[in-house]
Amino acid sequence: MPKISREDYYFDEPGEHNTDDVIEAVKKRIAETGIKYVVVASTRGKTAVKFAEAMGNQARIISVSEPAYIK
Repeated sequence: MPKISREDYYFDEPGEHNTDDVIEAVKKRIAETGIKYVVVASTRGKTAVKFAEAMGNQARIISVSEPAYIK
């Protein structure tokens, strides 16, 4: 069985300003492992679209949102 390693990323603050860094980390992981599906949390869809555009044909994006009753 091949050895698997990974890097963990920590951000000082939450927010969309981290999205580009997360996309780059995911692209790197896809290249290393051949992952075909990526699940993205996206309240309004903006993050999911950004991921889909960045991934191209590298991986399929599955977007999940919060329930409609949460404001």
